[in-house]
Amino acid sequence: MSIPGYATPEATAARARTLAGDHPNFFTNLGRTGLTVSRLGFGTYRCNPDIEQHRQALLAAIAQGCNLIDTSANYMDGGAEVLIGDVLNELVVWGDFDRELLTVVSKVGYIQGENMELVRAAEEKGRPFPETVKLQDQLWHCIHPDFLEDQITRSLARMHLDTLDVYLLHNPEYFLMSAIGEEGLPREEAERLFYDRIRRAFIHLEKLVEEGLIRYYGISSNGFPLHPDELDYVSLSKVWRAYQDACLQSGKTAEDGHFAVVQMPCNWVEHQAVTLPNNLWEGDMLSVVEMASRLRLGVLTNRPLNAIRDNRLLRFAAYSANPPANPRPHFDKHLENLETLEQTLRRYLTDHKIELDVRETPILDLFYNADRLRQLAEGGGDHSQAREILQSYFLPWIEVGSRTLADHMAEDTQLPVMLDAYQRLFLDTGQAWLDLIDAQNLVQISPFLEKLGQLSPTPAEEGSIAQKALQVCLNLPGVDVVLNGMRNSDYVAESMAVLNFPAGFDPLSLLTPSE
Repeated sequence: MSIPGYATPEATAARARTLAGDHPNFFTNLGRTGLTVSRLGFGTYRCNPDIEQHRQALLAAIAQGCNLIDTSANYMDGGAEVLIGDVLNELVVWGDFDRELLTVVSKVGYIQGENMELVRAAEEKGRPFPETVKLQDQLWHCIHPDFLEDQITRSLARMHLDTLDVYLLHNPEYFLMSAIGEEGLPREEAERLFYDRIRRAFIHLEKLVEEGLIRYYGISSNGFPLHPDELDYVSLSKVWRAYQDACLQSGKTAEDGHFAVVQMPCNWVEHQAVTLPNNLWEGDMLSVVEMASRLRLGVLTNRPLNAIRDNRLLRFAAYSANPPANPRPHFDKHLENLETLEQTLRRYLTDHKIELDVRETPILDLFYNADRLRQLAEGGGDHSQAREILQSYFLPWIEVGSRTLADHMAEDTQLPVMLDAYQRLFLDTGQAWLDLIDAQNLVQISPFLEKLGQLSPTPAEEGSIAQKALQVCLNLPGVDVVLNGMRNSDYVAESMAVLNFPAGFDPLSLLTPSE
Protein backbone atom coordinates (compact mmCIF):
# COMPACT_ATOMS: atom_id res chain seq x y z
CA MET A 1 0.00 0.00 0.00
CA SER A 2 1.40 3.38 -0.99
CA ILE A 3 0.89 6.55 1.01
CA PRO A 4 -0.93 9.34 -0.85
CA GLY A 5 -0.28 13.04 -0.47
CA TYR A 6 2.78 15.21 0.06
CA ALA A 7 4.07 17.96 2.35
CA THR A 8 2.01 21.14 2.10
CA PRO A 9 2.77 24.75 3.08
CA GLU A 10 -0.39 24.94 5.18
CA ALA A 11 0.20 21.77 7.21
CA THR A 12 3.91 22.33 7.79
CA ALA A 13 3.32 25.94 8.85
CA ALA A 14 0.58 24.91 11.29
CA ARG A 15 2.83 22.22 12.79
CA ALA A 16 5.64 24.75 13.16
CA ARG A 17 3.38 27.20 15.00
CA THR A 18 2.41 24.43 17.40
CA LEU A 19 5.96 23.23 18.12
CA ALA A 20 8.10 26.34 17.87
CA GLY A 21 6.86 28.00 21.06
CA ASP A 22 9.51 30.37 22.37
CA HIS A 23 12.13 29.15 19.87
CA PRO A 24 11.59 30.93 16.56
CA ASN A 25 14.86 29.55 15.13
CA PHE A 26 13.51 25.98 15.15
CA PHE A 27 11.82 26.26 11.72
CA THR A 28 12.40 28.09 8.45
CA ASN A 29 10.92 28.39 4.96
CA LEU A 30 12.43 26.15 2.30
CA GLY A 31 12.85 28.61 -0.55
CA ARG A 32 10.40 28.50 -3.43
CA THR A 33 8.64 25.39 -2.08
CA GLY A 34 6.70 27.41 0.51
CA LEU A 35 7.22 24.54 2.98
CA THR A 36 8.08 25.22 6.61
CA VAL A 37 10.82 22.82 7.69
CA SER A 38 12.94 22.17 10.76
CA ARG A 39 16.37 23.80 10.51
CA LEU A 40 17.96 20.47 11.40
CA GLY A 41 17.21 17.67 8.96
CA PHE A 42 17.55 13.92 9.45
CA GLY A 43 20.31 12.56 7.19
CA THR A 44 20.17 8.84 6.41
CA TYR A 45 23.56 8.24 4.73
CA ARG A 46 24.36 5.18 6.85
CA CYS A 47 20.91 4.22 8.11
CA ASN A 48 20.02 0.54 7.87
CA PRO A 49 16.47 -0.83 7.97
CA ASP A 50 17.74 -3.92 9.79
CA ILE A 51 19.12 -1.93 12.74
CA GLU A 52 16.42 -1.15 15.28
CA GLN A 53 18.21 1.83 16.81
CA HIS A 54 18.24 3.55 13.39
CA ARG A 55 14.47 3.15 13.15
CA GLN A 56 14.04 4.43 16.70
CA ALA A 57 16.29 7.39 15.91
CA LEU A 58 14.11 8.47 12.98
CA LEU A 59 10.95 8.06 15.04
CA ALA A 60 12.50 10.11 17.84
CA ALA A 61 13.57 12.89 15.46
CA ILE A 62 10.08 13.19 13.99
CA ALA A 63 8.53 13.19 17.48
CA GLN A 64 10.86 16.05 18.48
CA GLY A 65 9.85 18.22 15.53
CA CYS A 66 12.27 17.25 12.76
CA ASN A 67 10.15 17.26 9.59
CA LEU A 68 12.74 17.07 6.80
CA ILE A 69 14.25 13.68 5.96
CA ASP A 70 17.09 13.43 3.45
CA THR A 71 18.09 10.22 1.68
CA SER A 72 19.28 8.82 -1.65
CA ALA A 73 18.71 5.72 -3.75
CA ASN A 74 22.32 4.66 -3.14
CA TYR A 75 22.38 5.10 0.66
CA MET A 76 22.86 1.57 2.00
CA ASP A 77 22.00 0.35 -1.51
CA GLY A 78 18.41 1.56 -1.15
CA GLY A 79 18.18 0.46 2.47
CA ALA A 80 17.87 4.00 3.80
CA GLU A 81 14.79 4.55 1.63
CA VAL A 82 13.39 1.24 2.90
CA LEU A 83 13.89 2.44 6.49
CA ILE A 84 11.98 5.64 5.72
CA GLY A 85 9.19 3.62 4.15
CA ASP A 86 8.94 1.37 7.20
CA VAL A 87 8.74 4.38 9.55
CA LEU A 88 6.19 6.18 7.38
CA ASN A 89 4.06 3.06 7.30
CA GLU A 90 4.15 2.90 11.08
CA LEU A 91 3.34 6.59 11.54
CA VAL A 92 0.92 7.31 8.70
CA VAL A 93 -0.70 4.02 7.66
CA TRP A 94 -0.93 2.38 11.07
CA GLY A 95 -0.81 5.56 13.15
CA ASP A 96 -2.41 8.98 13.04
CA PHE A 97 0.49 11.07 11.74
CA ASP A 98 -0.30 13.28 8.72
CA ARG A 99 1.78 12.73 5.58
CA GLU A 100 1.42 16.45 4.81
CA LEU A 101 3.67 17.32 7.76
CA LEU A 102 6.83 15.60 6.45
CA THR A 103 9.18 16.76 3.70
CA VAL A 104 11.02 13.82 2.16
CA VAL A 105 14.07 14.49 -0.03
CA SER A 106 15.75 11.80 -2.11
CA LYS A 107 18.42 11.76 -4.80
CA VAL A 108 19.24 9.97 -8.03
CA GLY A 109 22.35 9.39 -10.14
CA TYR A 110 24.61 6.80 -8.56
CA ILE A 111 24.89 3.33 -10.06
CA GLN A 112 26.19 0.91 -7.45
CA GLY A 113 25.11 -2.35 -5.83
CA GLU A 114 21.63 -3.37 -6.94
CA ASN A 115 21.50 -0.53 -9.47
CA MET A 116 24.75 -1.78 -10.98
CA GLU A 117 23.21 -5.22 -11.49
CA LEU A 118 20.17 -3.58 -13.08
CA VAL A 119 22.21 -1.42 -15.48
CA ARG A 120 24.61 -4.23 -16.45
CA ALA A 121 21.66 -6.50 -17.16
CA ALA A 122 20.12 -3.81 -19.39
CA GLU A 123 23.40 -3.53 -21.30
CA GLU A 124 23.59 -7.29 -21.79
CA LYS A 125 20.10 -7.20 -23.30
CA GLY A 126 21.17 -4.46 -25.71
CA ARG A 127 19.12 -1.76 -23.97
CA PRO A 128 21.71 0.29 -22.07
CA PHE A 129 20.81 3.48 -20.24
CA PRO A 130 22.19 6.29 -22.43
CA GLU A 131 24.98 8.62 -21.29
CA THR A 132 26.14 6.43 -18.40
CA VAL A 133 29.42 7.68 -16.92
CA LYS A 134 31.65 4.74 -16.00
CA LEU A 135 34.13 5.98 -13.41
CA GLN A 136 35.18 2.69 -11.81
CA ASP A 137 34.21 -0.93 -12.13
CA GLN A 138 31.66 -0.61 -9.32
CA LEU A 139 30.87 3.09 -9.61
CA TRP A 140 28.86 4.43 -12.53
CA HIS A 141 26.60 7.46 -12.78
CA CYS A 142 23.67 8.58 -14.90
CA ILE A 143 21.14 11.44 -15.02
CA HIS A 144 19.65 10.63 -18.42
CA PRO A 145 15.82 10.90 -18.51
CA ASP A 146 15.50 7.13 -19.08
CA PHE A 147 17.40 6.47 -15.85
CA LEU A 148 15.40 9.09 -13.92
CA GLU A 149 12.18 7.47 -15.15
CA ASP A 150 13.34 4.07 -13.94
CA GLN A 151 14.67 5.23 -10.59
CA ILE A 152 11.81 7.41 -9.35
CA THR A 153 9.40 4.47 -9.33
CA ARG A 154 11.89 2.34 -7.39
CA SER A 155 12.51 5.05 -4.80
CA LEU A 156 8.78 5.68 -4.35
CA ALA A 157 8.15 1.95 -3.94
CA ARG A 158 10.87 1.60 -1.29
CA MET A 159 9.39 4.51 0.67
CA HIS A 160 5.73 3.51 0.06
CA LEU A 161 5.03 6.99 -1.32
CA ASP A 162 2.78 8.18 -4.11
CA THR A 163 4.66 11.48 -4.33
CA LEU A 164 8.17 12.54 -3.35
CA ASP A 165 8.50 16.10 -2.06
CA VAL A 166 11.97 16.90 -3.44
CA TYR A 167 14.10 14.92 -5.93
CA LEU A 168 17.74 15.91 -6.39
CA LEU A 169 20.28 15.02 -9.06
CA HIS A 170 23.06 13.48 -6.96
CA ASN A 171 26.59 14.75 -7.70
CA PRO A 172 26.18 15.11 -11.48
CA GLU A 173 29.72 16.56 -11.63
CA TYR A 174 31.01 13.02 -12.08
CA PHE A 175 30.54 13.69 -15.79
CA LEU A 176 33.01 16.58 -15.66
CA MET A 177 35.53 14.50 -13.72
CA SER A 178 35.32 11.78 -16.34
CA ALA A 179 35.11 13.95 -19.48
CA ILE A 180 37.92 16.36 -18.55
CA GLY A 181 40.03 14.27 -16.19
CA GLU A 182 39.83 10.89 -17.88
CA GLU A 183 38.92 11.53 -21.51
CA GLY A 184 40.83 14.80 -21.90
CA LEU A 185 37.90 16.69 -23.37
CA PRO A 186 38.47 20.49 -23.54
CA ARG A 187 36.83 22.12 -20.53
CA GLU A 188 34.58 24.39 -22.58
CA GLU A 189 33.20 21.45 -24.56
CA ALA A 190 32.78 19.29 -21.44
CA GLU A 191 30.85 22.07 -19.68
CA ARG A 192 28.63 22.60 -22.72
CA LEU A 193 27.71 18.90 -22.69
CA PHE A 194 27.33 18.89 -18.89
CA TYR A 195 24.85 21.75 -18.65
CA ASP A 196 22.94 20.35 -21.61
CA ARG A 197 22.56 17.10 -19.66
CA ILE A 198 21.29 19.13 -16.71
CA ARG A 199 18.81 20.92 -19.01
CA ARG A 200 17.42 17.65 -20.39
CA ALA A 201 17.21 16.14 -16.89
CA PHE A 202 15.26 19.20 -15.74
CA ILE A 203 12.82 18.84 -18.64
CA HIS A 204 12.11 15.27 -17.53
CA LEU A 205 11.84 16.29 -13.88
CA GLU A 206 9.18 18.85 -14.88
CA LYS A 207 7.37 15.94 -16.51
CA LEU A 208 7.55 13.95 -13.27
CA VAL A 209 6.04 16.94 -11.47
CA GLU A 210 3.18 17.05 -13.97
CA GLU A 211 2.61 13.32 -13.42
CA GLY A 212 2.39 13.85 -9.65
CA LEU A 213 5.41 11.67 -8.84
CA ILE A 214 7.47 14.54 -7.40
CA ARG A 215 6.70 18.06 -6.20
CA TYR A 216 10.04 19.85 -6.58
CA TYR A 217 13.55 19.06 -7.72
CA GLY A 218 17.10 20.34 -7.64
CA ILE A 219 20.74 19.32 -7.38
CA SER A 220 22.93 17.99 -4.59
CA SER A 221 26.54 18.64 -5.56
CA ASN A 222 29.91 18.63 -3.83
CA GLY A 223 31.03 20.82 -6.73
CA PHE A 224 28.85 23.84 -5.91
CA PRO A 225 31.25 25.42 -3.34
CA LEU A 226 34.48 24.81 -5.30
CA HIS A 227 36.75 27.31 -7.03
CA PRO A 228 35.82 27.69 -10.72
CA ASP A 229 39.23 26.35 -11.75
CA GLU A 230 38.61 22.99 -10.10
CA LEU A 231 37.75 20.04 -12.29
CA ASP A 232 34.39 19.22 -10.70
CA TYR A 233 33.19 22.77 -10.06
CA VAL A 234 29.47 23.24 -10.73
CA SER A 235 28.21 26.77 -11.45
CA LEU A 236 24.78 27.46 -9.98
CA SER A 237 24.38 30.44 -12.32
CA LYS A 238 24.89 28.14 -15.34
CA VAL A 239 22.56 25.55 -13.80
CA TRP A 240 19.91 28.25 -13.49
CA ARG A 241 20.30 29.18 -17.15
CA ALA A 242 19.90 25.49 -18.04
CA TYR A 243 16.74 25.52 -15.93
CA GLN A 244 15.41 28.60 -17.72
CA ASP A 245 15.98 26.85 -21.07
CA ALA A 246 14.26 23.72 -19.76
CA CYS A 247 11.24 25.75 -18.69
CA LEU A 248 11.12 27.49 -22.05
CA GLN A 249 11.14 24.13 -23.82
CA SER A 250 8.45 22.86 -21.41
CA GLY A 251 6.23 25.83 -22.23
CA LYS A 252 6.43 27.61 -18.87
CA THR A 253 8.30 30.40 -17.15
CA ALA A 254 11.06 29.85 -14.60
CA GLU A 255 8.71 31.18 -11.93
CA ASP A 256 6.19 28.47 -12.83
CA GLY A 257 8.81 25.71 -12.88
CA HIS A 258 9.83 23.54 -9.96
CA PHE A 259 13.63 23.77 -9.54
CA ALA A 260 13.61 24.72 -5.86
CA VAL A 261 16.40 23.13 -3.76
CA VAL A 262 20.19 22.78 -3.75
CA GLN A 263 22.39 20.81 -1.40
CA MET A 264 26.14 20.95 -0.69
CA PRO A 265 28.74 20.34 2.05
CA CYS A 266 29.45 23.06 4.61
CA ASN A 267 31.24 22.95 7.96
CA TRP A 268 33.87 24.73 10.02
CA VAL A 269 36.68 23.85 7.60
CA GLU A 270 34.90 23.46 4.26
CA HIS A 271 32.90 26.67 4.39
CA GLN A 272 33.39 27.88 0.81
CA ALA A 273 29.64 27.60 0.23
CA VAL A 274 29.26 30.84 2.20
CA THR A 275 32.72 32.43 1.94
CA LEU A 276 33.90 31.88 -1.66
CA PRO A 277 32.39 34.13 -4.37
CA ASN A 278 32.33 31.72 -7.31
CA ASN A 279 29.21 32.65 -9.28
CA LEU A 280 28.91 35.65 -11.60
CA TRP A 281 25.31 36.88 -11.59
CA GLU A 282 24.04 40.19 -12.93
CA GLY A 283 27.45 41.81 -12.51
CA ASP A 284 28.07 40.52 -8.97
CA MET A 285 30.35 37.72 -7.77
CA LEU A 286 28.36 35.66 -5.29
CA SER A 287 28.94 32.61 -3.15
CA VAL A 288 26.73 29.67 -4.05
CA VAL A 289 24.58 30.27 -0.95
CA GLU A 290 24.17 33.95 -1.86
CA MET A 291 23.32 32.92 -5.40
CA ALA A 292 20.71 30.48 -4.14
CA SER A 293 19.17 33.19 -1.95
CA ARG A 294 18.89 35.52 -4.95
CA LEU A 295 17.01 32.77 -6.79
CA ARG A 296 14.85 31.84 -3.78
CA LEU A 297 16.22 28.29 -3.76
CA GLY A 298 16.10 26.30 -0.55
CA VAL A 299 19.61 25.51 0.73
CA LEU A 300 20.42 22.21 2.44
CA THR A 301 23.94 21.65 3.74
CA ASN A 302 25.47 18.33 4.71
CA ARG A 303 28.53 17.00 6.54
CA PRO A 304 28.34 19.57 9.39
CA LEU A 305 30.57 17.45 11.64
CA ASN A 306 32.92 15.85 9.10
CA ALA A 307 35.54 17.80 7.17
CA ILE A 308 38.58 17.09 5.01
CA ARG A 309 41.70 19.11 5.74
CA ASP A 310 45.19 18.26 4.40
CA ASN A 311 43.79 14.91 3.21
CA ARG A 312 42.75 14.08 6.76
CA LEU A 313 39.22 13.60 8.01
CA LEU A 314 38.34 15.82 10.97
CA ARG A 315 35.37 15.01 13.17
CA PHE A 316 33.84 17.80 15.22
CA ALA A 317 32.84 15.57 18.10
CA ALA A 318 34.32 13.74 21.09
CA TYR A 319 33.39 10.09 21.55
CA SER A 320 35.30 8.81 24.58
CA ALA A 321 33.58 9.61 27.87
CA ASN A 322 36.65 8.68 29.97
CA PRO A 323 39.67 8.74 27.65
CA PRO A 324 43.04 7.48 28.94
CA ALA A 325 45.53 10.16 29.96
CA ASN A 326 48.15 8.86 27.49
CA PRO A 327 46.24 7.20 24.63
CA ARG A 328 49.24 6.23 22.49
CA PRO A 329 51.15 4.26 25.17
CA HIS A 330 47.80 2.83 26.29
CA PHE A 331 47.11 1.55 22.76
CA ASP A 332 50.66 0.28 22.26
CA LYS A 333 50.51 -1.70 25.50
CA HIS A 334 47.26 -3.35 24.46
CA LEU A 335 48.76 -4.17 21.07
CA GLU A 336 51.78 -5.74 22.73
CA ASN A 337 49.58 -7.91 24.96
CA LEU A 338 47.37 -8.88 22.01
CA GLU A 339 50.39 -9.81 19.91
CA THR A 340 51.82 -11.97 22.71
CA LEU A 341 48.56 -13.86 23.10
CA GLU A 342 48.26 -14.32 19.34
CA GLN A 343 51.75 -15.85 19.25
CA THR A 344 50.72 -18.23 22.02
CA LEU A 345 47.57 -19.26 20.18
CA ARG A 346 49.35 -19.75 16.87
CA ARG A 347 51.98 -21.90 18.58
CA TYR A 348 49.26 -23.92 20.35
CA LEU A 349 47.44 -24.62 17.06
CA THR A 350 50.67 -25.52 15.31
CA ASP A 351 51.66 -27.92 18.09
CA HIS A 352 48.26 -29.58 17.82
CA LYS A 353 48.57 -29.72 14.01
CA ILE A 354 45.32 -27.83 13.46
CA GLU A 355 45.01 -26.87 9.78
CA LEU A 356 41.42 -25.68 9.47
CA ASP A 357 40.12 -23.18 6.93
CA VAL A 358 37.54 -20.54 7.86
CA ARG A 359 35.82 -19.02 4.84
CA GLU A 360 38.67 -20.32 2.67
CA THR A 361 41.24 -18.67 4.96
CA PRO A 362 43.74 -20.64 7.10
CA ILE A 363 42.75 -20.57 10.76
CA LEU A 364 46.17 -19.24 11.78
CA ASP A 365 45.34 -15.99 9.92
CA LEU A 366 42.76 -15.37 12.62
CA PHE A 367 45.56 -14.46 14.99
CA TYR A 368 47.43 -11.69 13.15
CA ASN A 369 45.00 -8.93 14.10
CA ALA A 370 47.47 -6.98 16.25
CA ASP A 371 49.56 -6.25 13.18
CA ARG A 372 46.45 -5.30 11.19
CA LEU A 373 45.34 -2.88 13.90
CA ARG A 374 48.83 -1.38 14.08
CA GLN A 375 48.79 -0.66 10.33
CA LEU A 376 45.32 0.86 10.53
CA ALA A 377 46.36 3.08 13.44
CA GLU A 378 49.35 4.40 11.53
CA GLY A 379 47.01 5.67 8.83
CA GLY A 380 45.02 7.85 11.24
CA GLY A 381 41.33 7.57 10.45
CA ASP A 382 37.84 8.50 11.50
CA HIS A 383 36.28 7.24 14.71
CA SER A 384 33.02 6.19 13.02
CA GLN A 385 34.84 4.38 10.24
CA ALA A 386 37.13 2.61 12.72
CA ARG A 387 34.14 1.49 14.79
CA GLU A 388 32.51 0.19 11.62
CA ILE A 389 35.67 -1.78 10.74
CA LEU A 390 35.76 -3.34 14.19
CA GLN A 391 32.07 -4.25 14.20
CA SER A 392 31.67 -5.31 10.57
CA TYR A 393 35.03 -6.96 9.85
CA PHE A 394 37.15 -7.92 12.86
CA LEU A 395 34.55 -9.02 15.40
CA PRO A 396 32.48 -11.26 13.07
CA TRP A 397 35.69 -12.81 11.73
CA ILE A 398 36.98 -13.54 15.23
CA GLU A 399 33.59 -14.90 16.33
CA VAL A 400 33.30 -17.30 13.37
CA GLY A 401 36.90 -18.46 13.72
CA SER A 402 36.59 -19.04 17.46
CA ARG A 403 33.36 -20.98 17.05
CA THR A 404 34.89 -23.14 14.31
CA LEU A 405 37.90 -23.92 16.50
CA ALA A 406 35.76 -24.71 19.54
CA ASP A 407 33.59 -27.10 17.52
CA HIS A 408 36.63 -28.82 16.00
CA MET A 409 38.39 -29.27 19.35
CA ALA A 410 35.35 -29.97 21.49
CA GLU A 411 37.34 -32.19 23.86
CA ASP A 412 39.97 -29.53 24.53
CA THR A 413 39.48 -27.70 27.84
CA GLN A 414 42.35 -25.21 27.56
CA LEU A 415 41.49 -23.67 24.17
CA PRO A 416 38.07 -22.17 25.14
CA VAL A 417 39.71 -20.34 28.02
CA MET A 418 42.38 -18.88 25.71
CA LEU A 419 39.82 -17.94 23.05
CA ASP A 420 37.63 -16.20 25.63
CA ALA A 421 40.65 -14.25 26.90
CA TYR A 422 41.57 -13.38 23.32
CA GLN A 423 38.14 -11.99 22.49
CA ARG A 424 38.10 -9.85 25.63
CA LEU A 425 41.62 -8.55 24.97
CA PHE A 426 40.75 -7.75 21.35
CA LEU A 427 37.72 -5.72 22.46
CA ASP A 428 39.91 -3.77 24.90
CA THR A 429 42.50 -3.16 22.17
CA GLY A 430 39.84 -2.02 19.75
CA GLN A 431 38.56 0.47 22.31
CA ALA A 432 42.11 1.69 22.88
CA TRP A 433 42.37 2.30 19.12
CA LEU A 434 39.13 4.31 19.17
CA ASP A 435 40.43 6.33 22.14
CA LEU A 436 43.64 7.06 20.22
CA ILE A 437 41.72 8.28 17.16
CA ASP A 438 39.55 10.46 19.37
CA ALA A 439 42.60 12.03 21.04
CA GLN A 440 44.33 12.68 17.70
CA ASN A 441 41.17 14.27 16.33
CA LEU A 442 40.78 16.56 19.35
CA VAL A 443 44.32 17.85 18.81
CA GLN A 444 43.48 18.62 15.19
CA ILE A 445 40.30 20.55 15.98
CA SER A 446 41.65 22.40 19.06
CA PRO A 447 42.37 25.62 17.04
CA PHE A 448 38.72 25.75 15.98
CA LEU A 449 37.54 25.21 19.55
CA GLU A 450 39.75 28.09 20.67
CA LYS A 451 38.33 30.37 17.97
CA LEU A 452 34.81 29.34 18.86
CA GLY A 453 35.45 30.36 22.46
CA GLN A 454 36.40 33.86 21.27
CA LEU A 455 33.07 34.51 19.52
CA SER A 456 30.72 36.97 21.13
CA PRO A 457 28.32 35.94 22.42
CA THR A 458 29.89 32.49 22.88
CA PRO A 459 27.82 29.56 21.56
CA ALA A 460 26.39 27.49 24.44
CA GLU A 461 29.42 26.95 26.62
CA GLU A 462 27.86 23.93 28.25
CA GLY A 463 27.21 22.25 24.90
CA SER A 464 29.20 19.35 23.46
CA ILE A 465 31.68 19.84 20.63
CA ALA A 466 29.13 18.41 18.19
CA GLN A 467 26.45 20.81 19.43
CA LYS A 468 28.76 23.78 19.03
CA ALA A 469 29.70 22.74 15.49
CA LEU A 470 26.04 22.30 14.59
CA GLN A 471 25.21 25.69 16.08
CA VAL A 472 27.84 27.36 13.90
CA CYS A 473 26.45 25.72 10.75
CA LEU A 474 22.86 26.54 11.69
CA ASN A 475 23.72 30.24 12.07
CA LEU A 476 25.46 30.65 8.71
CA PRO A 477 23.60 33.23 6.62
CA GLY A 478 21.57 31.78 3.78
CA VAL A 479 21.60 28.17 5.04
CA ASP A 480 18.07 26.88 5.53
CA VAL A 481 18.59 23.32 6.77
CA VAL A 482 21.62 21.52 8.17
CA LEU A 483 21.46 17.76 7.56
CA ASN A 484 22.91 15.59 10.29
CA GLY A 485 23.24 11.82 10.44
CA MET A 486 21.57 10.83 13.72
CA ARG A 487 21.58 7.05 14.16
CA ASN A 488 20.51 6.66 17.78
CA SER A 489 17.91 8.35 19.95
CA ASP A 490 20.41 9.91 22.36
CA TYR A 491 22.21 11.63 19.51
CA VAL A 492 18.88 12.82 18.12
CA ALA A 493 18.10 14.49 21.46
CA GLU A 494 21.58 16.04 21.65
CA SER A 495 21.33 17.39 18.10
CA MET A 496 17.75 18.65 18.21
CA ALA A 497 18.50 20.52 21.44
CA VAL A 498 20.74 22.87 19.45
CA LEU A 499 17.66 24.35 17.78
CA ASN A 500 16.65 25.73 21.16
CA PHE A 501 20.02 27.38 21.86
CA PRO A 502 20.02 31.19 21.69
CA ALA A 503 21.43 32.59 18.47
CA GLY A 504 22.99 36.00 17.93
CA PHE A 505 26.69 35.34 17.40
CA ASP A 506 28.52 35.84 14.08
CA PRO A 507 29.90 32.53 12.76
CA LEU A 508 31.55 34.31 9.81
CA SER A 509 34.17 35.65 12.19
CA LEU A 510 35.19 32.02 12.63
CA LEU A 511 34.90 31.02 8.97
CA THR A 512 37.37 33.23 7.16
CA PRO A 513 38.38 32.73 3.50
CA SER A 514 41.99 32.33 4.58
CA GLU A 515 41.31 29.13 6.53
